[in-house]
Amino acid sequence: MNNVTKARRGVRLRIEASNCLTIAVREETADIAAQLIDEAARLMRRSTELVQPETLIFPDCTDT
Repeated sequence: MNNVTKARRGVRLRIEASNCLTIAVREETADIAAQLIDEAARLMRRSTELVQPETLIFPDCTDT
């Protein structure tokens, strides 16, 4: 997986995590809300792994 693909996937995972939290705060059942929060935490952790500072540096842009 190249750096651009990792960064894009990381952003998508972060959006999904945000969606999980949005649903969780509206959920009336505590168990389901807890599962959604856990899923959001997993998604954010993976997003952070993918979007490291070195993945945002593109060698082609540093040649100028």
